[in-house]
Amino acid sequence: MKFETISFETDKPPTRIESWELIGALPKYEQCLMMQKEMFEKQIKGWEEAGGFEVNSVPFGLISVKFPKGGLKFIKLNCFPDTIDPRK
Repeated sequence: MKFETISFETDKPPTRIESWELIGALPKYEQCLMMQKEMFEKQIKGWEEAGGFEVNSVPFGLISVKFPKGGLKFIKLNCFPDTIDPRK
């Protein structure tokens, strides 16, 4: 599973900060999908509990967070079959 974040800060000029992390490898694709769903729900809950953020999502794959003072963060969760290199 690949966990990717992209942040857009509203400084002048706008900056883009991108990072990703390989969470782990699982023997079956279905297990990855279950882990993806769990991580998605945990992320949504965490941002909503923190409060003050506008949180939108596309179920189980993409979360966007709008910060009150400007800026955006996109969180993307991906499962890839073992034939795809997540570094690309």
